Amino acid sequence: MIDVYSSEFLQDPYPYYSEFRSHHPVFNIGNDWVIARYKDVTRVLTDWRTFSARKRAISLENLFERQTEGGLPGLNVLDPPEHSRLRRPISAYFSGPRIAGLETEIETIAGDLIEKLLRKTNGDVVTDVGGPLAAITTSRILGLNPEHFLKYKTWTEASLYYKDLGLNKEDRSRIRKEFRQFFVEFWEQVKNGGGKGILNELNGFTEEETILFGMFLLIAGSESTGNFLGNAVNTVLKHRDVLQTLIQNPALIRNFIESTLRYDGPVKTLVRVSTRDVELSGVTIPEGCRVVALIGSANRDPEVFEDPDRFRLEGENIKHLSFGGGAHYCPGDDLARMQAEIVLRKLIPLLAELPPVDLHSLEYRSSVRARGLKHLPLPFHCIRGGNKRA
Repeated sequence: MIDVYSSEFLQDPYPYYSEFRSHHPVFNIGNDWVIARYKDVTRVLTDWRTFSARKRAISLENLFERQTEGGLPGLNVLDPPEHSRLRRPISAYFSGPRIAGLETEIETIAGDLIEKLLRKTNGDVVTDVGGPLAAITTSRILGLNPEHFLKYKTWTEASLYYKDLGLNKEDRSRIRKEFRQFFVEFWEQVKNGGGKGILNELNGFTEEETILFGMFLLIAGSESTGNFLGNAVNTVLKHRDVLQTLIQNPALIRNFIESTLRYDGPVKTLVRVSTRDVELSGVTIPEGCRVVALIGSANRDPEVFEDPDRFRLEGENIKHLSFGGGAHYCPGDDLARMQAEIVLRKLIPLLAELPPVDLHSLEYRSSVRARGLKHLPLPFHCIRGGNKRA
């Protein structure tokens, strides 16, 4: 049986994914059925009647207490029509002028974080830029005080990376209750006119749904974008020819973002539950089983992508699955792309000035769901006058 928490698998799951697609496209580990090929993963993500997100939770009320390492409280554990009712105002918010209006503010936040990065010896792209930018931006969307982003990240990281943090069951339960109580109290402030953010605009949400969505957004918004930025910088440093191309033609940064989302995206798996017996790639999955869709594997499927294990700049319309698919497609995809583009436009010229860097000792987070580096320290102090440059 494969140990998905082994250092070998966490560091580089892609050879394993290739083996799965070729020889075991659908296989079970206990009651979990793992899906490796693009066409099957797409089916799992888009056919919500057969592959339910809702059945992962017993009820909305006790959802957060029962969440597992691969689960978050929110829209990703609901099916239509319940999901559609809640998603409508969220999609309107994230596709509206408010998100476009954040661009200038994100530029300022990113600029400040990068200035601080340059003042450090071996500043960390993950913990000094990617993580804070995502957490601060998400805080502002929710109407939270962004100055407290480190406290928020304590909760979000404990929800996803408790193995890295060495948290036992009691620790996790205590942190979950603290996290939830914070949003209960914050929602009371919002109802009394004490907050301006997306929670004010969730028309039709119950109080419990609003609280759970706030928790979900803080986790998803803070972690996925931060993980992606670390993956993107790691990827471009390993492909110096691509780095030079981006310096010569910054307009291709958008292509680089999409190419990296396919090649080494921030989400490895999404989970559903089968509502009936169903066949995928000639294998029958019984009703009532957890179905683990390997997003990272689907994005490297040679049946869909030419030479998928070789990184190169591809077109902007790559059919990767890093934002999910179907009814549960991530509504914050444009915001994530905006943050990534802003940071990369500022970082890429600096990355080109770095001396050679050893990237082989980098460690990935112990998560079956998320793909992200724990740290990415780089010697920015070595470039053009070092720490004085900022």
